[in-house]
Amino acid sequence: MKKDIKLNVDTELISEYMKSNNLTKKEFCRQSGISISALANVLKGNNFTSDTLRKLVKILNVPYCRIFKQ
Repeated sequence: MKKDIKLNVDTELISEYMKSNNLTKKEFCRQSGISISALANVLKGNNFTSDTLRKLVKILNVPYCRIFKQ
């Protein structure tokens, strides 16, 4: 039986980054290489790929453990 693991991304971290860098969602996605739909999935708490996670960690310049809500 396959079980889904629910990972909650710290969306405030993404929002703060976008605000401090004066980025729209579209510009954030362009710079990070993430599609608009992938970002929407992350922000809504839906499933996302490990590639999306890797790109978020890279643009936010944080360790993997920091991107998730504590």
